[in-house]
Amino acid sequence: MLKRLLIWVVANIDVAVALGLSIVVGILGLAGTVSPKWVSNAVVLTLSVLAVVLLQDRIRRESAERGVRDEVAKANRMLAELPATLAAESAVRIVTGSEVGHILEAARGDTDRWIFRGSTGTFVRIVTIPECVNNARKNRRSLLIRLEILDPTDLELCERYTRLYQALAEHASAPESTWTTDGTRLELFATILAASWYQARFQLVDIDITLSATVSTFRWELSSSSLVITQRGPRFPALVVRSGQLYYDCWSTELRTSFQQARRVPMERARDTSLSVAPTVAEARALFSSLTARQAEPARSATSSAASCSWSHRRSLPARSCTSTAARSPATDQAPAPGDRPGTPTGRLRDGGDLSSSQARVRVIQRRHKCVPSDV
Repeated sequence: MLKRLLIWVVANIDVAVALGLSIVVGILGLAGTVSPKWVSNAVVLTLSVLAVVLLQDRIRRESAERGVRDEVAKANRMLAELPATLAAESAVRIVTGSEVGHILEAARGDTDRWIFRGSTGTFVRIVTIPECVNNARKNRRSLLIRLEILDPTDLELCERYTRLYQALAEHASAPESTWTTDGTRLELFATILAASWYQARFQLVDIDITLSATVSTFRWELSSSSLVITQRGPRFPALVVRSGQLYYDCWSTELRTSFQQARRVPMERARDTSLSVAPTVAEARALFSSLTARQAEPARSATSSAASCSWSHRRSLPARSCTSTAARSPATDQAPAPGDRPGTPTGRLRDGGDLSSSQARVRVIQRRHKCVPSDV
């Protein structure tokens, strides 16, 4: 008990002094041992001590209140930032609307790789590849691009793809309702042509393409910073996985495995093909003839041989893939008449043979090869 009292006195020495003075003055005044003038002075001194004690108490209280206000404000800021923090730290985010485009744009800005798994790759051909290549050229860094798209030589596959998206059309005037099998094939060949153009002109760019035999409604786009999984355009929500997360590594392995199982296009031959700034019909025909030509190679492992065989040869086992829902409504082989809207079907291919055998198809693909920069 005494120890507790001493601790209180030490902690409240100012209060103890004022209390002691008041007690002493009161006792001396009652006893009459001192003059009234001395008692008055002592009272004034005691009041001064009390005033000092009150001021200190007020200062302490204001300081404590200020500290409480700061802590409350800090807590409110943390609560306000909590949803964004949780979203950033979560393994998988769901984004919608324009945020999907912003994330893809940011991913294209500083990546050294782009792994795409989808259908025709139209958006990748027109937007992604040119931006990634330009950024790589500015920073003088290498760029790896892998595209897994549908097989344009598989007519049944292209028909399944067309029927699927015609069935997903929300109304008769929706773009999906005008898609055609021939237009889908032309979009695929145009993607291969554009990729070959970049492969031939930029030595630091390595583009690899494989052809899949299955259709899905999703597409995957993996960069060095994130993985974005989308479905049927920006109106539908997308999943975003940041690099460094477990799911990012899992999906990266999955995309690699799927890529290895699909039929490979020998894109290394594109470097030996001459393509001008605006490829001519003859150059496009020569390119596809080179890509589809068989080439004798030394005996290698079964996996390596299967990956390097001619992509015009049909495999007996189905591969894995998905479709790209960001691709535009593909047009067909005939040039649109004056006044027709771009992308409006104007005709059909008459046969399903090799692209290089039809000069009309080559001209259409040449027109669809819109990603050639004018300043190169």
